[in-house]
Amino acid sequence: MDGSERFNDDDSAGCSNGESFVYSSPYDSLCLRGRNWSVTENECQAVVLVVHGSWEHSGRYSHMTHFFNNHHIASVAFDAQDHGLSSGERDHTPNLDALPGDLECIISRIRTEFYPKVPLVINSVLSCSAKQRFQIIICYITLAYTVTTCTCLQCYACSGGSECGISFSPDSKSTTQVRSNADGFFDSCSISVSQDGLTTRSLVLSYECHSSERQFCCKEDFCNSLPSPPLPAFTTLKCVITRCTLTSSGCASVFYVASLSSATESCLGVRVSSDIGYYSYKKGCSPGKLALFSESYPSVGDSFCCNSPQCNRQDLPLKLKINCFSCDSRVTGMKGCSTLNTSSLHVYESGSSISSEACAMIIGFSVHDPSTNISYPAFTIRTLIAGCENQSGNNVSYGGANFQGRIKCCWTNHCNNE
Repeated sequence: MDGSERFNDDDSAGCSNGESFVYSSPYDSLCLRGRNWSVTENECQAVVLVVHGSWEHSGRYSHMTHFFNNHHIASVAFDAQDHGLSSGERDHTPNLDALPGDLECIISRIRTEFYPKVPLVINSVLSCSAKQRFQIIICYITLAYTVTTCTCLQCYACSGGSECGISFSPDSKSTTQVRSNADGFFDSCSISVSQDGLTTRSLVLSYECHSSERQFCCKEDFCNSLPSPPLPAFTTLKCVITRCTLTSSGCASVFYVASLSSATESCLGVRVSSDIGYYSYKKGCSPGKLALFSESYPSVGDSFCCNSPQCNRQDLPLKLKINCFSCDSRVTGMKGCSTLNTSSLHVYESGSSISSEACAMIIGFSVHDPSTNISYPAFTIRTLIAGCENQSGNNVSYGGANFQGRIKCCWTNHCNNE
């Protein structure tokens, strides 16, 4: 491959080149060009910054960004100095002194202009001839930005009035954004409604959450955007939340208990080392390797998942026993859950470490409860249930509530797919 082929603007036939943008290097003011492969804002789950290797350019990775886009992940890339469409001398080793500032500049633009609300991951594609110093720069910046953009929990905040309640809009002048002070490990986003009908959205401590028709809590950035708490609140699952030092008798630390609000969430435990454990809850939980971003450094541990009250209070087997689909139409609507669409953003693969748990599909019919004067809409839930039993009729019981409908249990991977 000669130099002209290396810098051809399109090496990926049939794939989009993305939307082009220009910025200046803070090091020497050279004109640098970048590409943005965007996805719909309300579907964007993350953004990947692709950093190409020596003798390459950003257009060579259109096929990879196309794959990311199909999975609701945006991509941004740029041509380094002396490469692709950026200014500089061709067939020249990139200026390693300029690279950190150039990367900082494009990262700042991603975080403030392109994708301010989603996690950022940096993917560096280094050639075998890349210098060690170049690798160190990439690894340092990747580590720093993965940690700083993924740790704190961010939530919407407002109080009172229809603009905070049934007519809620993130763009309302009365709505602000709040974030946890530290890493958000003990925090949740909340929607609560008082007996007088006053709606409050806020960042709260997870153990102050109570799953009910008046409060909904969740543990993802800006997840408290629903018009109101979902009804009915059928989830009575409670999970332990703590970071602790492990002893022969278990967790030697103060722990808290959080009430979950969605059937897509499971209790979680992570063993980072022989003496350190993390216990919380997670949407789409599945046993295996899990990256944690705690305070000032990342770590990777082995995780387990379970679905019975406070089941993560002690360590469980780390192996996956069963894998099921999970979705909760009370929270996200029927689309994708009632008629299963596995590519929906609101349908998860959830696993369990306990052999007694089963996959389940729960159907509830719309009904009016005269005792509370509340009308409950029809719903579909796919989840895991410990000690699951098939039920049908007018007195089906799940999560502390009785309703008309049915529960179908099964015990093989992904069997709740009808």
